[in-house]
Amino acid sequence: MSNYKKSIVKCNLNNQLKVLRSIDLFGQNILLNLNGEDQYKTGCGGMMTLFILAIVVLFFQSNIQDFVNKVNIQSESNQVFEDQPDQIQINDTNFMFAVAIEQTNFNSNPFFNITMSTRRYERLGDGSLSKEESLMDLVPCTVERFQQIFNQFGQNFTQQYNEIGLDSWLCPQYLTPLQLD
Repeated sequence: MSNYKKSIVKCNLNNQLKVLRSIDLFGQNILLNLNGEDQYKTGCGGMMTLFILAIVVLFFQSNIQDFVNKVNIQSESNQVFEDQPDQIQINDTNFMFAVAIEQTNFNSNPFFNITMSTRRYERLGDGSLSKEESLMDLVPCTVERFQQIFNQFGQNFTQQYNEIGLDSWLCPQYLTPLQLD
């Protein structure tokens, strides 16, 4: 082989080695400068970098393809029904709520009417479903309605009632006791 061809081959190898050195992620910091560089990078480190990069790309490419193709998608859903659920009694001494629409003079001149309905569903022995629905009137809230609940805990609700402005909200008319099953 002629010297010219040997120099071309050597030049190509040097260029390839420089490329590998430039991508070496495992280069070690040195406290002195070596050939104007503060890291010592090798061709072997560059090849390891390419190898690890190829593995990472292949791994994530496979995961992305699996996701797009909806492979190995798992879903779990549980519905738990209790045969004998606890019964909860709701009445004026343990439960109160209020509703309103942000509107000036909501109680005296509402843009919308708010209606509350209660529904009771019961599955009968023959498998049919019994449904009862009744409308519940809403009336302007009073501090006394809330205070009878908070009295049980030794707290005064008047300040919070006034801060929230609950006097312009609607509360259910005195509740007939409801039972939640």
